[in-house]
Amino acid sequence: MAEWLAEVLRPVFHPSVVAAVAVFSVASLVAALVAAPWFAARLPPDLLTRAAPRTHRTLTFAASPLRLLRALVRNALGALLVVAGLAMLLLPGPGLVTLLVGLLVMDFPGKHGAVRAILARPAVFAAVNALRRRAGRPELEPPDGP
Repeated sequence: MAEWLAEVLRPVFHPSVVAAVAVFSVASLVAALVAAPWFAARLPPDLLTRAAPRTHRTLTFAASPLRLLRALVRNALGALLVVAGLAMLLLPGPGLVTLLVGLLVMDFPGKHGAVRAILARPAVFAAVNALRRRAGRPELEPPDGP
């Protein structure tokens, strides 16, 4: 049984796979350490207390090509940050903060509720406020309820 397991896991622990995971982990950690404070400082202080937007911006192919390209790039960057945040839950790095930043960058229905649910977690709320204090910005207003 041990030989079979070793044979199955051999491709996973190949030196090139381990090196790729290590490089991804370090790169995502550095990117998160740079991007997270920048995004956290730019959040409006009333993000958790204001009402959710009533409508979702719908982007159609009739929109200008520049607007469409901007939306595609923004959502692709957000998706990349969400994936990196999920990976950092297992790898070294600020996973929840990166996941939150990715959600903030993306544009999708229900975004406000998802961001509010993550930011309302005490550890995430405290981390984001610590980043905001370091940047000289006012702290986020605490959410009214769950």
